[in-house]
Amino acid sequence: AQIERRAEWYGEITSAAFTQDHADQRVSVTRFETLARCPFRFWASNVVYLESIVPPESLEDLDHLSWGKLVHKVLETALRPGQGGRNNLKKTATRLLGRETNQLEEHIKSAIGEAEIEFRLRPAVFRAACEARLRETVNSYLQVIVKGEDTDVIPLQTELKAQAEFDVLGSIRLSGQMDRIDQRGRNIRIVDYKSGRIPWKSAKAKAQALSLGFSLQPLLYPLLYMTHSGAEEVPEFCYIFLGERPPVEESSVAKSYATNLLESLAALLREGCFFPTSNQAFEEIGYDRVRPCVGCDLDSLCRRFEFGRGSLSIKFLRQQVPERFSGIEIDDE
Repeated sequence: AQIERRAEWYGEITSAAFTQDHADQRVSVTRFETLARCPFRFWASNVVYLESIVPPESLEDLDHLSWGKLVHKVLETALRPGQGGRNNLKKTATRLLGRETNQLEEHIKSAIGEAEIEFRLRPAVFRAACEARLRETVNSYLQVIVKGEDTDVIPLQTELKAQAEFDVLGSIRLSGQMDRIDQRGRNIRIVDYKSGRIPWKSAKAKAQALSLGFSLQPLLYPLLYMTHSGAEEVPEFCYIFLGERPPVEESSVAKSYATNLLESLAALLREGCFFPTSNQAFEEIGYDRVRPCVGCDLDSLCRRFEFGRGSLSIKFLRQQVPERFSGIEIDDE
C-alpha cells in the first residue's frame, strides 16, 4: 500500500488513463516521442494542457518551435509538387537557386507574412536578422540537393497527414504529419526535416534513442504510411538536419521491434503511468548515451528534483508497466 501511495504521488494518475471511453484517443507520433522521453511532460502538455509564460530567450532568435515552423513552411511550399505534374527535386532546387527567378524569395516572404505574432512583434533589425538566417538555411539545403548524387528523386506530397489504427494500440489511433514523400527510383522515401543539429554523436547513441522511442519517426512513419496508402513495400526514411552546415541527410532503416515499442508506450497511457524521468535513472540501467531529460518549463512541478527521487521513475515503471523495458533491442546501425 505504501508503494502504491508513493507511485500515485510520483505520477501514477489513473484518472488520466486512456480507457475505452477516453474523449480523444488519437496520439501523434511526436507526442508518443514525448511520452517515451518523459511521461510526466506528456501528461502536463497533452492531458491537462499546462502552459507556462516564458519570456523570449533572445530578441534575435526565435524559440526552437517557432523557428522550426518557419523553416518547414518555406520548404513545404518551395518543394511542393507542381500543378502541371511531378517535378524532379534537383531541377526544382536548381530553379529556386537561379538568380533569374524570384521564386525562393517569394516563398520566404510568404512564410514570414504568415509567421506567428512573436516574430512580427520583434524590432525590425531582429526580424531582418532572422530572415537572413532563414534564407541562408534554405539556400544551404537547396545547394546540398543540387550537388547531391540523386538525380531521380521526385517529390510526391508535402505535409502528408495520416492516421491509422493498430492492434497493439487498442482503441488509441496513431496520427502523424510527414514533411515530404518522395519517389526515389522505384522506392518511396519519407523525409523529415529537423531544424536543429544531429542529436546523437555515435551509432550507439542513435541505437539507444531509437530503441527507447526517443526518435520514433524512423520507426512509425513507414508503418503509418503503409497503412494509410495501402503500400506493400516498406518505404525508406531519412532525416534532414538543417542546423548542420551544410545540412546533413541521415537515413534510418525499419526496425522489427517498432510494434512492440509502440505497444509498450500505449501501456503507459492505459495504466495512467506519467512518471517523470531523469538522465541518472537511465544511466543506471545501462542507457548511458541518451538524455531523456533536457530540462523544460515544468521544473518547478517535477518530482524528480525531490531529494533521492532521481531513480524512482524507472523503479515504478518496472513495477507498473514492466513491458516498457522488457525486450528492448539495441543494434548499432
